[in-house]
Amino acid sequence: MDHGPGAIAPLFTTCTRCGAEAGYHAGVCVIDGVLHWSVEGGCEVCGAGEVACGRGEVPGHVSAALIAAHGEVVLRAEPLPGTAAARAFKTVREVFGVPLAEVRGRLRALAAEGERGTEPETALLAARLREGGFAVTLEAREPPTGEKRFVPTSPGRSWPANPAAHGLPVLTAAPARVGRGRGREVPLVPGSLPEELREPLADYLAAGRVLVVAAGLAPDPLAEGPYEYVRVGRATDGTWAWELAWEQWVRRRGCAPPEEFVRHVEARGFVPPPGTNG
Repeated sequence: MDHGPGAIAPLFTTCTRCGAEAGYHAGVCVIDGVLHWSVEGGCEVCGAGEVACGRGEVPGHVSAALIAAHGEVVLRAEPLPGTAAARAFKTVREVFGVPLAEVRGRLRALAAEGERGTEPETALLAARLREGGFAVTLEAREPPTGEKRFVPTSPGRSWPANPAAHGLPVLTAAPARVGRGRGREVPLVPGSLPEELREPLADYLAAGRVLVVAAGLAPDPLAEGPYEYVRVGRATDGTWAWELAWEQWVRRRGCAPPEEFVRHVEARGFVPPPGTNG
């Protein structure tokens, strides 16, 4: 796994539950050429807490928090002298997703005004443009102020207690075959598992042999209120391994694990093998 640039910053807003100041940590990093972002924290007065994360485009309030703390980076770029026009056009279309009719204008803007963003965002953009035959310069600017800044967590609303209900992706490691690592990231989708599978699948997950477990709990990223938590750790049935929280996400939320894992459990008749906790 290739880890690229990353940055974290405080994000202050007003708690929607009690009105007090709530503090969060917002973070962005580049992993295997993809932007990953996260926000976690909560209110110390009433205990309301939230966790959210995702990949790809970084939400505006996360970028704003990092820029408030570290300043923005301005990227300017233009094709190298030996770069063919067709290659430059292709790069701009692929990197920015613009139609052919807008490429010339985007090229002019790249050379003049440039693109603004956080250090991880512009570093990833710079790498993609350089691969496409562009000369790139990065200008780091100072933060706008040294004082604590309250950053609106989302236009027109405060940070939601349930990120998934507001269109924010919640990703987690999927169950994976033993020996194949932690498992690829998959979205948690409440209600995606047929009702009749919830209890037997959750019971199977709960019966797994615990490999490692944390002493505390973590806020449930799918929680509808401030005091819902999930277990932290991993379990196995000898063939597959999974995060302990999957039992609660299956039972409480009806989140479907990958189909291959569900078929594996169904083939066993939802009966855990000898040697597990079942």
